[in-house]
Amino acid sequence: MSFQTIVRYMKLQVAEGGVTASEVFFGIDPARRSLLHKLLEGSDGKASKSYYRDAAFQGISWDEANLYWAMAFSTANRGDMYERVADLEVGLHQHIKDVLTKEFGETESAWWRNGVPLAVRKACVQAREEDAEPVDSPFAYTTFIHLSEIIEKNWSLFSANLPKSLVSNKQKLLADLKKLNSIRNAVMHPVKGKSWDQDDFAFVGKLLSELSLYAKKTGKASALIHRTVVFGAHR
Repeated sequence: MSFQTIVRYMKLQVAEGGVTASEVFFGIDPARRSLLHKLLEGSDGKASKSYYRDAAFQGISWDEANLYWAMAFSTANRGDMYERVADLEVGLHQHIKDVLTKEFGETESAWWRNGVPLAVRKACVQAREEDAEPVDSPFAYTTFIHLSEIIEKNWSLFSANLPKSLVSNKQKLLADLKKLNSIRNAVMHPVKGKSWDQDDFAFVGKLLSELSLYAKKTGKASALIHRTVVFGAHR
């Protein structure tokens, strides 16, 4: 089977939902993906003749260069990013709430007041007041930055209830959550002109993978992350 036939098959699978654009994209060898990324930047993101010519000069076929371009700029790829960020947001919010309620009690006056910093509680209440269609729980208005502040306040609690790979470096975890918040804003509000790239995609995928595997190992899949997407090699 020729590589050209494989490329056509993969594009068909993406169109029919058999695989995601991101799975194909990250299935490309990281070194070649990085090289094609640079070549595409050199052609202003366009699949121009110079892009294919430069790729051929590097020993990359037209079909592989075209596959990279098609997947990198696929609307399905952007949809994959949206879905993964949403999975992280919903899953991590629920897991943090579950840990707090187990520690402090299920009534709002217990876990909310004892586990959530005052500044975060105030910010959430204000956000709910400003929402034209508010929901009952102010916790629903927490951001990834708020979650990092909750984790920091209750570090001894969450260091025992999150993957060891994440809690081994407290400051890195807190910084990663802040980075995740910036990526989330870029993904959810594209009209603001903020962009994200393949490194951000890999970053989100790695976090989702670590939390998913942790959920499976600890039996907390229903409370933490509902899907398992292994992106460990996508760095």
